[in-house]
Amino acid sequence: MSGFEKRRKPGALCGRNLLLIATLLVVSLLAIPMQGCRKDQPVWPNDGKPRVLTTFAPLYCFAKNVAGDDAHVECLLTTQGPHGFSDPSNRDQKRVRGANVFFALGLGLDEFAGKISNNAVNSKALLEIGEKIPPEKLLRMDASEHMHGEGDHHHHHGEFDPHVWLSPEHAILMVEAMEDKLCQADSKNKEKYHARAQAYAEELKKLHAYGNEKLAGKKNRKIISTHDALRYFGQAFGVEIVGCIRPTPEDEAGAAKISQLVKICKEQDVRVIAHEPQYSTASAETVRKEAANRGLKILLVEIDPLETADTAPGSANPDPGYYLKRMRENIDNLAKALP
Repeated sequence: MSGFEKRRKPGALCGRNLLLIATLLVVSLLAIPMQGCRKDQPVWPNDGKPRVLTTFAPLYCFAKNVAGDDAHVECLLTTQGPHGFSDPSNRDQKRVRGANVFFALGLGLDEFAGKISNNAVNSKALLEIGEKIPPEKLLRMDASEHMHGEGDHHHHHGEFDPHVWLSPEHAILMVEAMEDKLCQADSKNKEKYHARAQAYAEELKKLHAYGNEKLAGKKNRKIISTHDALRYFGQAFGVEIVGCIRPTPEDEAGAAKISQLVKICKEQDVRVIAHEPQYSTASAETVRKEAANRGLKILLVEIDPLETADTAPGSANPDPGYYLKRMRENIDNLAKALP
């Protein structure tokens, strides 16, 4: 019998076994929270309030200002815009399935909303609020075809230009449609929805008046836009969009397009190119430089079409005041640049 075996007491555990048992205990304890992490987390609060989902930032701002704290309002897209979005995550699909109300724009812009909703049991939750605007108030896509040069591929969402949220007048119509839908979903709070919708409509009217006041007296209101998104904005504030740089939101302008735009700038005395923060300014800079070579001074001005938005601090959603704030900034930027 070895010396070690002589000193070993009956039933005692050797150091190797102690280490093995300790390791197993640690692994077991770690496995508990890991299992909890794998468990599906709820995507909506379960407190009885209506659950309202919107496709992108302007619609979120409208809905949140109408809903207040009487409904949970979420924004599906923030830093990614609705153009070309086609790959919703599992969480996105769960949010759609759990929503009582789903506000999309329609008009061929956020078609992914209908595709997701068709696969959900609550397809009746979807309301395409842009479709609630009377057709006579919409701009037809074929009216802008002169903006594209020969050889460009026309980028049509549908029969009508979908960028209606850039007009305060159209925004009011969409807010009213949202109010109706929320009142149907939550009739006990309809008076509060109505009051908030009316208050927000007043803010939109003030925005419209602010823009017309800031641009009053501007003699040259012709501008070129980044992509074909600003015609409702122009209609609202008396600004003429005489061309656009990108044949589609995804594509930069080619040499023929640049040449055409420089010609337009020279012939129509264009002094402003509106560039969008979501896109490169490379093509806009090229047009500006080529126009400068012909003796025309053009300013590049940021005009945000609000298709994307940063999230508010501590939130997964934009700031509810984002729409009004950014629209006023757009107006201020343009007012400073127009002669």
